[in-house]
Amino acid sequence: MTEPFLPPGVDRLPARRFVLWADWNNRVRQIDESRLDRAGDTVLAYWDSPSLNGEGEDREFTLTRLLLAYSASANSEVVVRASGDGGVTWHDAISFDIVESDVGLKRIARGFNVSGFDVRFRVIFPQDEVVIVHEYSARLLPRSEYIIGP
Repeated sequence: MTEPFLPPGVDRLPARRFVLWADWNNRVRQIDESRLDRAGDTVLAYWDSPSLNGEGEDREFTLTRLLLAYSASANSEVVVRASGDGGVTWHDAISFDIVESDVGLKRIARGFNVSGFDVRFRVIFPQDEVVIVHEYSARLLPRSEYIIGP
């Protein structure tokens, strides 16, 4: 029998409670435990996109539109925030109303206006319903294409 994964600095059970998962890019994520109340009722589960314009790119881009293709077990809502600095700061949250999907994928899009050298977004999932984001499409404009002046 294999030993369970333990967080850094913990050499035996019982460890403090933690939840991990891996995404399709083989990156391991952890639920933000700072958003967990002491009774264990509220957990903020989220997913951060990779850099949309290529991390380390020397050009500034603006995220103007985000489309999510999803399936959901019930009507719900996900909240999306965007960042232009690689996730150091997050801009105002935009709500996406999610409709239950019995068969096939549903799609929903919203407009954004977030600029930076490392643009990404965060999907914050609801507590009680299962929502799976299968695909996303982001519209980015290079900032050099904006016309300034008369």
